[in-house]
Amino acid sequence: MSGRLQTTPAPEPYPVARMAQLSDLPERTFKRRFKAAPGYAPIDYVQSLRVEEAKQLLETTGDATDAVAQSVGYEEPACFRRLFKRLTGVTPAAYRRRYRFIGMAGQNGHTDRSGRAERPISG
Repeated sequence: MSGRLQTTPAPEPYPVARMAQLSDLPERTFKRRFKAAPGYAPIDYVQSLRVEEAKQLLETTGDATDAVAQSVGYEEPACFRRLFKRLTGVTPAAYRRRYRFIGMAGQNGHTDRSGRAERPISG
């Protein structure tokens, strides 16, 4: 990895089971109720969160795609790449090529994600 500090705990290997456990509901009931609320399955929610985190890492670090996959909770990089492409329409490498400059500039407060200049908050 690129020497950055890990500020979040390691990803949960079975996040939906853990979410059900924390809710004090049987896993099947939890999944059914979860899907009724936002309209999608808990695993879809977890996957979208992981892909969003991966997008941030691809934009702002030089970590290898396999390392990014592992840091967001995927043991198999090939599975991560397939999921990433299914959800974003591009491979992780193509995403990094497209958005790396914007992500790095945004870290320095120069642009937002769309590439527009950010204004510092004064007050």
